[in-house]
Amino acid sequence: MVRGKTTTINILATVLRPTSGRFVVAGHDVVTEPHIVRRHIGIVFQDPSLDDELTSTRTSTYMVGCMVLARPLLRSA
Repeated sequence: MVRGKTTTINILATVLRPTSGRFVVAGHDVVTEPHIVRRHIGIVFQDPSLDDELTSTRTSTYMVGCMVLARPLLRSA
């Protein structure tokens, strides 16, 4: 059984910092080059939409906004 899937995805998406090891996406380290890593990844959310009336662009914009707002909270936890 594989464990830590969500944590791994969050590390690869540069949402969380790894506590050990090295994570590389498209040849770029997620800790030292997160801005470059983000240019190479795309995220598909588990739930396709928050609301049937929202477009995929608006849903994605909302989710990214939530992640940006949550980042300082994750760092202080």
